[in-house]
Amino acid sequence: MKKIMAVVLALSVFAAFSFLAGCKKAEEPKAPEPTKEEPAPMPAK
Repeated sequence: MKKIMAVVLALSVFAAFSFLAGCKKAEEPKAPEPTKEEPAPMPAK
């Protein structure tokens, strides 16, 4: 019974750590992507 509890506890700690690490990564500011919008080329008449 103690082994089962130890495994469950270890998995719970691992899951919590992974969740927190995932949230922390998502909050990191992303590098601003160049959003330079070029005007559409005018069709030649």
